Amino acid sequence: MMMYIPFIWFMGLTIYLVRKQQCIDVSVFLAAEYTLTALCAILCVHLGYLGGGGIQYTSSDLQLNAAPTITYCILHTILILPFSRLNPQCIKEVSIPSKNIFNWFAYFLIAVALLNLYIVADNVIQVLINKDFAAVRSAHYAGDDTLANMKVKSLPRILGYFYYFNRTTILALPCFFCSLCFLDKKWWFNLCLLCCALSLSLYGITNADRTEIIFFAQCFCLCFFLFRPFVKQTQWNFLKKVLIPLSIIGILYIGTVTIARFGEREQGAQGGALQYAGQGYLNFCYFFEHCNSKHVHTERMLPLTNKIVQDNIDYTLLREEISSEQGFFISVFATYLGDFLCDTGICGMLLWVLCFLSLLLLTIAKNTEAISFGQIFWYYIMATIPMFGIFYYPYYFWTQTICIIVCAIMSILFHFTFKFK
Repeated sequence: MMMYIPFIWFMGLTIYLVRKQQCIDVSVFLAAEYTLTALCAILCVHLGYLGGGGIQYTSSDLQLNAAPTITYCILHTILILPFSRLNPQCIKEVSIPSKNIFNWFAYFLIAVALLNLYIVADNVIQVLINKDFAAVRSAHYAGDDTLANMKVKSLPRILGYFYYFNRTTILALPCFFCSLCFLDKKWWFNLCLLCCALSLSLYGITNADRTEIIFFAQCFCLCFFLFRPFVKQTQWNFLKKVLIPLSIIGILYIGTVTIARFGEREQGAQGGALQYAGQGYLNFCYFFEHCNSKHVHTERMLPLTNKIVQDNIDYTLLREEISSEQGFFISVFATYLGDFLCDTGICGMLLWVLCFLSLLLLTIAKNTEAISFGQIFWYYIMATIPMFGIFYYPYYFWTQTICIIVCAIMSILFHFTFKFK
C-alpha cells in the first residue's frame, strides 16, 4: 500500500500548484518530476524489476514502511513549495543586466566551453564510433581514466585551473534565454550560448553517461518555464529550429546507450529505463531502514570544504569505503536527501533541509511584478538542486560548489541594470 502514497501525494501537489499558480511553472515542473518517478517506482514493483538496475530492494525483502515514506513526501514537498513564491505569469517588468557585464560573462562561458570541446572531442568521437557503451561505462565505474581525463591532466597549469569552471557552463542556459528574450543579440551569439550549455553533456558522452543529457533537458525546461511569458513568436520559431534536431539526437543517444547497457539483461532496455527513473523513492526507503548512522561523512555534503581541507579526494575509494561501512552499494539514485541521509544520518539530513529551506525563503522573491535578471539567475541554480538525485548527483563535486558561488556572484553583479522590460 505504501508504494502508492508518493504517487498520490505528488500528483495532488502538482494539481494544487497548477491551480495556485494558474500556469505550469518551475514548482509545478519539480512536483511533476517526483510524480513521474513515483509512478515508475510502482511499475518497477508490479513488473518485478527489483534487485537490479540500481534498486536495492529485491522482491523477497521489499518492505516499504510508513516512516520513510512520509519523511520522503514531506521533506521533498517542503523544499519544492518555496519555488511557488515566484510566479512568472505575475512578472510585468524584468530589469536587464548591464550589457558589458553580461557580455563579459557570456564570453567567459564560451571560452570554457571551447576548452572543454578541445578536451573531449577525440574521446566523444571514439565512444560514438566504437558504440561499446557498456564497456565504457564499466571502465568508468572501475575508475579508469578516459582520453579526456588524461588530456585534462596534461593541460598547462593555468588552463587546468580555468577548466575547474567547466560546470559553470550550465549557467549559459538562463543567459541564452535572457539574450533571446531581452537583449536582441545576433542568432549566432544565442546559438553559441546554447551550445555552451551542452558542455557537460558532451563530457558525459566520454563515460557513456545519460544523466548529463537528461540534466540539460531538465535545466532547459526550468528556464523555459521561467521565461515563457517573454518568448515572442519569432523567438519560438528559432527555438523550434534548434530544439527539434537536438531532441532527436539526444533521444537517439539515450535510447542507444540504454539498449547497450541493459538490453541483454532479463528486464531488457525498457525495464532498465524504468529502474533508472523509479529508484529514487525505493532507495530512499532502503537507505532510511538500513543506513548505519555511526559513520558520518561530509565529503559529498560539503565538497569544497573537504577539498580545501583534504586536497585530493578519490571519490571511487570514498564510494567503496562508505559502501563497505553501510553494507550495500551507495552509488544509486536515492534523491539528494537520500544521499545526505546515507552520509550523515537522519539528523544531518534534517539539518541540511533546514539550512536549504532558510536559504530559499530568504532569497526567492514572493510574487513580485518587477524582478531583476540577477534574481531569476539565482532562482534557476537553486531550482536545479531538488532535481539532484532523481537522475543525477553532481552535488558531491567540489566544482559544482564553484558553480553555485559563481552564480551567486553574478546574481549580485546582474543587479547593475540599465532598463526594464
